[in-house]
Amino acid sequence: MKGIRALILRVTGIIVFMLVLSVFLETIERSIQSFAFFISSPELGWGLFYVFTSIVFATFFLFALFSSALSAIFAGKKDFINASWSSALLALFSVSFFATVTLITGVEDSDKTILTLSEAAIFLLILYSLVLFLCYRKEEGFFWANIFSRDKNFFMCIKVYLIMLAVLEAASFLYAHKLLDS
Repeated sequence: MKGIRALILRVTGIIVFMLVLSVFLETIERSIQSFAFFISSPELGWGLFYVFTSIVFATFFLFALFSSALSAIFAGKKDFINASWSSALLALFSVSFFATVTLITGVEDSDKTILTLSEAAIFLLILYSLVLFLCYRKEEGFFWANIFSRDKNFFMCIKVYLIMLAVLEAASFLYAHKLLDS
């Protein structure tokens, strides 16, 4: 991909990367709070639910970072088109699922900030996915419904996601223990 579409992808990727990166502290805070609740609460079901929702929110965060970074760095090079597209759609699905589950279970005062961020992220990812679609639609090998193709770069994103998620959740668990002990 060359020309104006590559430039649009780079600029959009950088903007989305910076906006998603601004949610980093909320992602960590949600993960730590969910583990603190899980450890201190006698309600095992709700504790597991909060840990699950923190993993879903972390999934949105990580895959949105992957997609926007791939767009900013590679700007639609053939090998990274499907990885960027699949990561963006997975991030959109994750944050939409998180917001829906939060709305269904009830929004408390502590959830208002993260719900507002989720709603803004949904809007941002819809616009970002539209830009990706418009830039990629004429590229060879791109098919919009080819979400989870056997693309080696998308599988690399999944491997990195699993490693980063394990590190994030382990660190959050340890920090939640430290907070509760002090």
